[in-house]
Amino acid sequence: MKKYLYLTIIFVYLTISITLVVARETRTQTRISGDIPAAAHLRIFGYTAPSSIVQMSGMRSFGETNSDRTGYFLINDLAISEKTHELCLTTIDAQRRTGFPICIPVEPSLDREIGPLLLSPTLSLSASAIWQNQNEHASGKTIPGQTVSIALFEIPSNSVQDRISTTIADIAKPQVLAVILPDLSTVSDEKGDFSFSLPTSKAYTYRLFVTSNYQDSPTPKSQTVTYMVGPLSSYFISFILPKLLLVLFVCILMSLAIYYEAKTRKFRKWLAWFTEKKLQPAAVRLHLKAVRQSYSFRRFVKSHQNMLGRKSR
Repeated sequence: MKKYLYLTIIFVYLTISITLVVARETRTQTRISGDIPAAAHLRIFGYTAPSSIVQMSGMRSFGETNSDRTGYFLINDLAISEKTHELCLTTIDAQRRTGFPICIPVEPSLDREIGPLLLSPTLSLSASAIWQNQNEHASGKTIPGQTVSIALFEIPSNSVQDRISTTIADIAKPQVLAVILPDLSTVSDEKGDFSFSLPTSKAYTYRLFVTSNYQDSPTPKSQTVTYMVGPLSSYFISFILPKLLLVLFVCILMSLAIYYEAKTRKFRKWLAWFTEKKLQPAAVRLHLKAVRQSYSFRRFVKSHQNMLGRKSR
């Protein structure tokens, strides 16, 4: 009985082992998708500088878009988490200048559309080091064709003499840290660019920022830029005086050399020795070398002509 059982097991094993197994590759693609849980999807729109990047970020939320030629930007279906209670927006213009970020409260259960939002202008200076009476300017970008208001603050520098003359009564008085200059304004062009000259007549420190508007609604202010106008005395000490000292040093060395030569005549003697021992033999050698090369060239030409004459005969 055991013998038949063993034979049956062996037969089944051999049948399974020689069975042909065919595997066919399927061309269908498997798609794996997942949804991030969101409490709401917002539609956010507004205006900023043309062709700029607008970034929106919050707790577990992020969005990015580009503004068009008019400065209009739009983000549809921005996923907002339940923990998102505030969104911060920043504009980055074509020159990679960033505007001042603005933050707005968000309630996912209530808000579905936010706008129009007005983003701040961008601002930069034409030079990092500015000296007195130097022509420099500030520039930036904002919504095209809008009035740009310029807020400029002048901060006088207290000299040593002013500090010494300060009395106890003056100390008791409230100090004015900055002087607000008269209101200035300009207009952005069709691309949103604007620029204006900087005051540099006084060696003061200045702070400035700009704001724009759209349909009588003001934008947030730009980044605050601080620059210091260096006095002409500092410019003279830093740049002009070292060059003058170098020129004076060279002139003194030349005068000493001329005086020393007039007394000792060593330079003339050395020049005569150098001319006799070095320059004249070198000139003779060069002349002889040129004569040899000319003679060799004439012989080469003559031999070449004789060879051509023999071949023609």
